[in-house]
Amino acid sequence: MRHTIRHTIVLLLLLTSAAVAGSIYKWVDDQGATHYSDQAPEANRVEGAVETRQGVAGRPLSPPPTAAETAQSPATMDPPAAQERKDVTVEIYTTSWCRYCRDAKNYFQSRGIVFKEYDIEKDPKAARRHKRYNPRGGVPVTVINGRPIVGFAPAAFAQALNGS
Repeated sequence: MRHTIRHTIVLLLLLTSAAVAGSIYKWVDDQGATHYSDQAPEANRVEGAVETRQGVAGRPLSPPPTAAETAQSPATMDPPAAQERKDVTVEIYTTSWCRYCRDAKNYFQSRGIVFKEYDIEKDPKAARRHKRYNPRGGVPVTVINGRPIVGFAPAAFAQALNGS
């Protein structure tokens, strides 16, 4: 009985401390002094303080690119058409529930690039090949001309399709 009460008290303390724990912001002011606070600095609330899950500040966020900048980005430029490049082979290892897998498939479909999809949850042979390409097991894994690319990475897709 005595141990049960102790365990209950410890559990309650742990649970309440987790609930009380909040975000911590870190920033450096104009004089070079480092500050920590539970609130972002007034002067730079949008750009100056970046909250992370660990409570450590990262680099300030840059504004999103304009439509013109996005259109000129190498990641969004179309690689040579698949019809012109007979040597391109694309395989995508996916699961049915993966949002990034759908994004990867849409990337190639929107550019008219033919690919072979393997669902690693339904095809044991594909699951073994997938494990060789990515031992950690994440999806999607896209293989372009034998070069594996883990995750949804349009810039890497374009680079691999261009033969770089």
